[in-house]
Amino acid sequence: MVKLKLINLLNLLSEAEIKGLYFYINSNNFSRRGIYQKIIEKYSLAKKAGLEKFTTKSFTEMITEATGMKKQSFWNRLSELNSIIEDFLIFTEIKTLSGKKSLELLRIYHKRNAISLFEQEYGKYYSHFDKTPYESENLANFKEATFLNSLNKFKKKRFSEFVSEYTRYAELIIYDFLQSVYISSVELIQQSEYKKDHSSKLINRITDIINPEKLFKDINDKNGRLQNFINIIYEMMKAYKLKDDRHYLKAKGLFETNKKHLGNKVSETLYFIFITHCINMTNLGNSKYFYELFELINMKLNDGYINDLKTINYPVNNFRDYVIIAMRTNNLKWAEDFIEKYSKYIPSDVRESEVNICKGMVLYRRKKLQQSLDLLNSVIPKNFLHYSDIAIHRLFILYDNEQIVESYEQVKKFRQYLRTHPEIPLTFQKTYDLFLKEYSKMLSCVSNSNRQEAEFLLENLKKLPYNTRRNWIIERLEKFLQK
Repeated sequence: MVKLKLINLLNLLSEAEIKGLYFYINSNNFSRRGIYQKIIEKYSLAKKAGLEKFTTKSFTEMITEATGMKKQSFWNRLSELNSIIEDFLIFTEIKTLSGKKSLELLRIYHKRNAISLFEQEYGKYYSHFDKTPYESENLANFKEATFLNSLNKFKKKRFSEFVSEYTRYAELIIYDFLQSVYISSVELIQQSEYKKDHSSKLINRITDIINPEKLFKDINDKNGRLQNFINIIYEMMKAYKLKDDRHYLKAKGLFETNKKHLGNKVSETLYFIFITHCINMTNLGNSKYFYELFELINMKLNDGYINDLKTINYPVNNFRDYVIIAMRTNNLKWAEDFIEKYSKYIPSDVRESEVNICKGMVLYRRKKLQQSLDLLNSVIPKNFLHYSDIAIHRLFILYDNEQIVESYEQVKKFRQYLRTHPEIPLTFQKTYDLFLKEYSKMLSCVSNSNRQEAEFLLENLKKLPYNTRRNWIIERLEKFLQK
């Protein structure tokens, strides 16, 4: 493996950006631009051949041979090129984001005391911020621009305008603080679901003290974009804490009403927060949230938000969850179409496993037991979600094939796996343990032809909260008692 900063920097760039880097180097007329270009060309060739085949030494030798440089000259040119690429990244970022470009100009004009130029640029910046959909990251920039504008008013001795502008700056500080607190609170509550409890009590104390409904009455927000976004996050924080319908439905309603005023990044973040909450609720046995989930997923995909499919941070695996949700709501054709259309976005190192597991689960629902089993058995599990999905569907198939002895053996294997993998989140552990307990009781009733025990078990299971696996067991017990 090549361990060079240059490689890490160049790996950040797309092919189009690499071309842009060539142009940037040429247009700036760097004295050693020919050498820089040769180094980049060699990087591109090495990438096509497979960078993993190179070591730092072999990569270095390839470039020094191509350029005729001595080692010390090579390291000097490399350091210079690293700096050029970093400047190019900053240049590209500012160039593509008009808000950042304007803020940089405002900083320069303020520093150079160019008040007239500052006011012209600030007028354009304010208009842009006021008219474009809201993004959280833009708030910090607008806050700084407002602060600089207040200082300019003070310099010109326009004190009433200074007070007005500084007041707006102070209110933006509060907005920025509130959105940070509520988003952080949602994340920390979710992490506690994964047995990653945080030690800080400060966030909880702040969220308990602040009443946004009273606070917002005293804050001036002309078009309501900031207030609505913070209201949505606040309601979702309460939904995560209390695990209730009221706060979730209020947040969802606010989102649907104000979606056109929210930017892409903010909207995608909110979809993620909504979907994660609904998954939490289904894990608690609240089955109506499956239909909420299916509606949200369709909304999100139709809006073009697919970044969550491009990264899998176990135990969060949205690709797999979307397929399960479609199956749970009896949308098998949708699930099959989804796998075909969106599997290309899954990271390549887990794509084949994810696709085969999902296809195997859908095949089981299609009652194609052997095809399902063959596909699931072809997967080498890379994590507990892979293992559990395969193990549970093996248990389903073994029972449906009347392989009772093999079913008992699979239960033992699954229990052993759970005992030896403490990294499995507590919520998942409890869910799997409960399923195995209920499945084993069903096996005992069936293998011993004990109708009385089967009737007793069925009656008790029907009294418990609904979940997909429990419903599968209920259906099998009912079939057994009909014989």
